[in-house]
Amino acid sequence: MAQYFFDIEINTELVADDEGIDLEDHAAARLSALSSLGDIITEHIQTSDNLSVEMRIRYADGTPIFAAKLTLGSQWLTPVPPSQLRNSITRPSDE
Repeated sequence: MAQYFFDIEINTELVADDEGIDLEDHAAARLSALSSLGDIITEHIQTSDNLSVEMRIRYADGTPIFAAKLTLGSQWLTPVPPSQLRNSITRPSDE
């Protein structure tokens, strides 16, 4: 097992991982990073229609191992009446 650190950049805000996690190998670290990107986007879509999330994996000494980036861009194509807009998105689990 090795210790991997997952630094996350959401748009321009960097959250550095100072704890790390022990994983079996590089493949497990990659899978963990990729499976987390969608969850991070889901957490932040209520505040922005355009998001960029980058996950970088490194060793404790700072040596980079892997990076993945997921970008979401959205826009209204026709005018939407204000009465149809909500400040937050309701997910089935929220109802």
